Amino acid sequence: MSRAKTPDAAVTQPRQWVGTWADVERAQLETMLMATPAQRLAWLEEVLRIAHACGALGDESAATRSDS
Repeated sequence: MSRAKTPDAAVTQPRQWVGTWADVERAQLETMLMATPAQRLAWLEEVLRIAHACGALGDESAATRSDS
């Protein structure tokens, strides 16, 4: 079974950045600001899952203890 493939410019052409490093940072910021609050929350939850799985968050019990 073969499926016809339609050319997709985003896939077939590599993305090229034209401009300075500041231009790239500005474009990334604009992209991030277009995300909805639900998308931002989903991203944060995923990052926290990854950080926890890698052990980057440290000992959770130490973070909840009070030193009083």
